[in-house]
Amino acid sequence: MLMAASRGIFITKSKTHKTGFNITLPFRIKQKARAAPELLNLVAKSLGGKVYKFNENIYSYSSINFKNAYNVANYFDNFHLLNASKFINYLKWRKVYRIIQRKEHLTFEGLTKIRKLQENLRD
Repeated sequence: MLMAASRGIFITKSKTHKTGFNITLPFRIKQKARAAPELLNLVAKSLGGKVYKFNENIYSYSSINFKNAYNVANYFDNFHLLNASKFINYLKWRKVYRIIQRKEHLTFEGLTKIRKLQENLRD
């Protein structure tokens, strides 16, 4: 059973947001499995989010809302990633999450900080 996790920072134009931009912080895990996605269902139960059948042999856990981002951040704050580059990318993702928590993303300066972190995010 092969698993791959990814997180992202997406900035899209929005007519309804004060700054003119919407920011999402998706977290996804893909699992290659022939059987039902029990492990991904446990992740969804713990962190929130949903499990989808991606294709014939792959299931995907996905979460984009900020309540679930809080759960993901708390989990990885307590159980660190062992891969150094993945951990550094997580810290950048978490930094954006904290900027949003403090409502700094509603300012030009906060949006600029997020864009810089987004540019440096590699998965």
